[in-house]
Amino acid sequence: MAKITVYMTGSVAVYKAVEVVRSLQKLNHEVRVVMSDSAQQFVGTATLASLLHTPVLTDIWQNVQAGQVPHIEWPIGRN
Repeated sequence: MAKITVYMTGSVAVYKAVEVVRSLQKLNHEVRVVMSDSAQQFVGTATLASLLHTPVLTDIWQNVQAGQVPHIEWPIGRN
């Protein structure tokens, strides 16, 4: 089992990325997602959060000033 982070940007391909995330989960990989504002125009964060059972990161600079780097730390929202 691998830990995989999927970064989604604004494109209609985001719809296909949801299927990729689902397929990776079926293969027992632990997946998290980071979405740009543009990506969220195609697929909502709630869709992926419910699929992943973990929050979707939408701001890679969130908590950086607190000494955390959420877009490269694993896992999001867990200690």
